[in-house]
Amino acid sequence: VFREANWEADDLLQRYPDRPDRLYALTREFTDLDLFGGATRLGQAAYAATGVQTPTDAPRALLQVAYPRPFANVTNAAGDRYGLNPLFLESTLREATQFDAWSDDAATGARGLAAMSPIHADEASLALHAASGRSRAQAVPSPPSAADAIENQAWLLADRLRRYAGRPEAALGAIATTERLADGWLARAGSDDPEVMVESIDYEPVGAQLRDVFATELTYGIAYAGPGSAPAPGDPLHPMLPKPEPTAAWIKIARLAGDVPDPAPLSAEDIGNPDAPDAFQRGTSLARDGNFADAISTFQSAGSNPDPTQAAAAQLRLGQALLGAGRTTEAVSSLQAVDAQQPDQIAAFLLGKAFEALNRCDDAGAALDRFASANPGRLAAQARLAEATCLQSVGRPADAVPLLEQAAQAQDLPRLQQLDFRERLALARLRSGDSDGAIADYSGLLSEARTSSYRSELNYDLGVIAADPSTAVAHFRQAVQLDPKARAARAALDELVARQDSSATSLDAADTRFEQSRYLEALADYSTDQSTARAVYGRGVSLVRLAQDRRGIGVLESMATEFPDTSGAADGLFRAGRIRESLADLDGAANDYGTVIGIPNAGSRANDARFRLAFVQFEQGDVSAAANGWRDLAGRQSAASDRAQADFWLGKALHAAGAEQEAQTAWSAAASADPHRFYGLRAGDELNGQTDPRASADTSLQALQSHAGDDPLAPILAWAQSQPDGASALQRVQSDPAFVSADSLLAMGLRQPAIWQFEAVEARFSSDPAAMAVLGGLELRRGLYNTALSLGYDLASTAHLSPTAGPDALRRLIYPLPDPGVLAASAKEIHTDPLLFAALMHQESNMDETAESAAQARGLSQLTASTAYDAARALGVYAFTSADLYTPTTSIRLGAFTFAQRLNRYDQQIFPALAAYNAGPFSVDGWLLASGKADIDTFVEAVPFTETYPYVQAIYENYRQYLELYGSP
Repeated sequence: VFREANWEADDLLQRYPDRPDRLYALTREFTDLDLFGGATRLGQAAYAATGVQTPTDAPRALLQVAYPRPFANVTNAAGDRYGLNPLFLESTLREATQFDAWSDDAATGARGLAAMSPIHADEASLALHAASGRSRAQAVPSPPSAADAIENQAWLLADRLRRYAGRPEAALGAIATTERLADGWLARAGSDDPEVMVESIDYEPVGAQLRDVFATELTYGIAYAGPGSAPAPGDPLHPMLPKPEPTAAWIKIARLAGDVPDPAPLSAEDIGNPDAPDAFQRGTSLARDGNFADAISTFQSAGSNPDPTQAAAAQLRLGQALLGAGRTTEAVSSLQAVDAQQPDQIAAFLLGKAFEALNRCDDAGAALDRFASANPGRLAAQARLAEATCLQSVGRPADAVPLLEQAAQAQDLPRLQQLDFRERLALARLRSGDSDGAIADYSGLLSEARTSSYRSELNYDLGVIAADPSTAVAHFRQAVQLDPKARAARAALDELVARQDSSATSLDAADTRFEQSRYLEALADYSTDQSTARAVYGRGVSLVRLAQDRRGIGVLESMATEFPDTSGAADGLFRAGRIRESLADLDGAANDYGTVIGIPNAGSRANDARFRLAFVQFEQGDVSAAANGWRDLAGRQSAASDRAQADFWLGKALHAAGAEQEAQTAWSAAASADPHRFYGLRAGDELNGQTDPRASADTSLQALQSHAGDDPLAPILAWAQSQPDGASALQRVQSDPAFVSADSLLAMGLRQPAIWQFEAVEARFSSDPAAMAVLGGLELRRGLYNTALSLGYDLASTAHLSPTAGPDALRRLIYPLPDPGVLAASAKEIHTDPLLFAALMHQESNMDETAESAAQARGLSQLTASTAYDAARALGVYAFTSADLYTPTTSIRLGAFTFAQRLNRYDQQIFPALAAYNAGPFSVDGWLLASGKADIDTFVEAVPFTETYPYVQAIYENYRQYLELYGSP
């Protein structure tokens, strides 16, 4: 009860408020009991009670109880490992919690000795390949041990110091707020001076926090100065460049894969199968949607079926649901019962996985060996992998190598599965100390790699392992050059920066940093080359992202003179015009657009500028000039979407001028030109009097609930009947060996390997539209929405059908309802439009629950960790970690809550709410303020962010598809 014992200090502080002698003695007592939190507060009180004005006037013994170093051995070791001043590390701990290792802030989720936020704790845990602090079934994570907290804090400080060239005030500012904010402060004039940087922080509590840390570091220097002690006092704002990251090579490679949790095992249950009781169908749907508690209850009831076959099937599914819920110990007994009746089948594999989760590797190996012997080939290979994973988790990587060699040598594997096994083998060799073997494996993979992103990843891996610095640098450079926007490029660039390599400031490096939203570093890297339009454009846009709009405009407009009569100049001027629009400088924007139109080699930018010029004129009230401009543009455009845009806005200008009949004609032309894209849809809205689209939670929820129980395969089977050989399509697909293997893999909890098998099935039926469609429907039944969606687009191409106007059966593959039970429950709980939110998830993630963006937004709804934590705490989900965003149930619920907040903020207006989900509500508030009383289409057209502008339009297109397909019972 350390936490409660530390609280006793509060009573003592009240009892002896002005007795430094008593408080000093009590401090010693608390220290002897390892109650460092209470001891620090008592020591601080003793110091204050003496009336000493400055640390230099205090007796050293008194100063040391007020500023103790209770974990000096650990902080000294961490400081040496990472190249940090241990007193700096110590100061951050004291100011965070006064060395209370049990600190726990329920409001923010910060906990532990460093009061580390959940976001930073997740980041450090992933970086160090450490446990997250809780199991799937644990309600609330425990605070990390003091040693782990110090290690995490040291890693985080070193990481941020490397990013900010050793500047402690910038590193601490980024940790206290965000890196984006810290970048903005550093971009301001005079911020090269660290004291100016501290004073320029917009949030006074953060500035005060930094000053406290630096004052404490100075005091530590005074308290512990002397021969043979910690470093003497120095300037706490002096740059402190840490060492290159000391993390083991295998951890650096492993963390590149992210922290996507293992999916729950799921036995597919074909709806309508006469041998499948209703309880199985219901339980399977619940488990697929992630509602494991209700699935467990359902399968427990089904387990009492008098038919032993049905009872065993229910018991297997109960074990799967228990594993999905993280109730591993309970799952063991259920799976053992099934394994006894049906030895060496799926239950044996799952039993091995359950033992693996419990680190009972001998038991896991026995079950997995039995399964592998009875199921040679593809499934046996997965058993070998599971056993190898267990052995590595308990520190036996050398024993894992031969198992992974067996897996990699299995026959008839999909190519991507084989590559995955070989990568895992290389990593196991590295963990076991066989660097030469790992290098040979990764080199072999590199020689076979087909994509630039995969070659980038393998070059990073080889760079991490390389013993020779020049070889390592060469691989890291290749990783950045091959695919600057890839995750591996970001990691490789960090390594180059740590090595102070000259290529760390290349244009490729700048692109990498820009993709990471690390605009300050991108700006610096773009600034090293003023000879190319790409570099100058990047510098201008980076300045804008750092809130230096006027400086950015100046750089972009300078391209007209630096690169005259080129497409680069046109791009720079056009972007400058868009930024001027966002600043309400319409005259300046019009001037830029006019210049673009006159550039001989402007290409398509000339028509872009013609449209924007007419739009500026419309905003200025010159509707006649705007109408003339859009009428001229409509005649120039060849693409249907571009003509629809010009005609739609021509209609808006004519409507504003009072020419209603002509406006109707223009809108009709737009709707006819491109009926299923944004401008054609909005033209149709105008013709129907729908000028301001709003979300409709109640209507959409009612429609969704009527479709939540639909069998997604039924309409596809009906459509397949109209195709050649359609009557036998279902039988042909289900009898395919790869399809059978895929279902087994899903039942084993191996989602990605199952998807690779399904893709192999699709490849075999690529010229058979009926079979492809049926396969897509079966994938939807199994909750593989992204796989079915991709197949739907492939099918549209094969069958020469429109993805937006083709048969409903086809479009339901492309526009699926993800986890409909969860979607309906979340929409009802939070009261938001579920079909609109489904349209949003379609755009955000393509319905891929494992998706992760360059900005580290994750899951179906693509929430960033900070936004997700806010939503989780608002909903009372205190056990949330950012890896949970890969779980559909969590992602949908938190995403729906966040989106509902945006809709409520903007009175259910669809377009501002969508823009706010992407760009943030504060940006949208500013855009709405700038647009004044203009209509909603003017707001959308004026959105200045290049990502948000098409994002809003694409989701509205999706929404209209969802309304057509599911909007009525």
